[in-house]
Amino acid sequence: MKAIILGWNRAEVIEIKTKDFDKHFLETRHQCYRIFPDGLTRMRVYKNGIEQESDEVIVFAENGTTPHNTQGLDYNNLALKTDVDLHKDARSDNSPFGRFKFWADTGSSIWKSVAPYLGLIIAGMIVAYAFLS
Repeated sequence: MKAIILGWNRAEVIEIKTKDFDKHFLETRHQCYRIFPDGLTRMRVYKNGIEQESDEVIVFAENGTTPHNTQGLDYNNLALKTDVDLHKDARSDNSPFGRFKFWADTGSSIWKSVAPYLGLIIAGMIVAYAFLS
């Protein structure tokens, strides 16, 4: 299964992994695209008149909310918001941090950005302590 995002001067082909087939949304470049299993279209790739491969795809314009071929499915904003709410309600929170997951994720991202400079920070603190005393 693939998603194709058509931009002004490029096309991005995204291979959707098997483990992600049950997810309803695809996020790429900080944009979220709604993927319906029923909304996929069969794409056949030919080379020199011989079919090379066949796969199911959905094609979106970049930053678009509806695909090029909707297959008769409802992509309006009300249906989208309803599905987002249903998706949030159906999601299970298996995090050991529970409702503090946001703070744990924030601390983790701060640690990942500071960790490469940890040696430099410790050395600076030692030099500062030496000058002050």
